Amino acid sequence: MKKFIITLVSIFVLVIGGGIFWYKSSYGGHTYYVQITEEGERKTDKDSRGNVYGHYEYKLDGKDKDGKKQNMTFGNLEDRPMKRDAWIKVTYNKVKGVTSWEEVEPSKVPDKAK
Repeated sequence: MKKFIITLVSIFVLVIGGGIFWYKSSYGGHTYYVQITEEGERKTDKDSRGNVYGHYEYKLDGKDKDGKKQNMTFGNLEDRPMKRDAWIKVTYNKVKGVTSWEEVEPSKVPDKAK
């Protein structure tokens, strides 16, 4: 019975550990800060129902808290450009690119990232 419990716990730990590793490698990433310095490029796409919608795409350099640069492409799903000079906190994944972003106050941006 003791071996069964140890085996069961080991399998549980492996499954949970593997899930955490997969999630972090797929959706985690490094934090960068980007200032919107251009209007972005307006693009149009179709959704699964064939409806056309517009959005904006940006190709900008971001910097992490230590000042390390990273070129990235990201966008919004709104048919209007982002606010010029706004600061965006970006999560960048080496495999998937930008996985998330949010606007932040300039006071929250590290000095080396400016």
